[in-house]
Amino acid sequence: MNKNIKDILLITELLSGRLLHDFANSMNGIMFGLEELEAVDENNTNNWKEALSLLKESSEDLIHKHKVMRQAYSSSVDNCSFNQTKLNIENYLLKKK
Repeated sequence: MNKNIKDILLITELLSGRLLHDFANSMNGIMFGLEELEAVDENNTNNWKEALSLLKESSEDLIHKHKVMRQAYSSSVDNCSFNQTKLNIENYLLKKK
C-alpha cells in the first residue's frame, strides 16, 4: 500500500477515535438519565429532577461538541461567520468549567 494512503488511513482512524471518544461521555450521560427516569418513582420529584437535569446537561454538551467538531473538521455553513465560530467555541468552553 502507498505510504500516503497509509498515512491518510492512520489520520482518519485517529480522528475518528477521538471524535467517538468525545461524544461517548455525553451519550453515556443521556443513557444514564433515561435509565434513571425508568427506575424513578413518579412521586419522588427530587430523583425525577436529577434525571432530567442529567439529560439536559448531557444533551447540551453533545450539541456544543457537535457544533465545534463540525466547524473544526468540515466545511460547515457556520464556518462562514467568525462570530458564529466564536459563539460555538465559547459555549463549548463554558460547559467545560
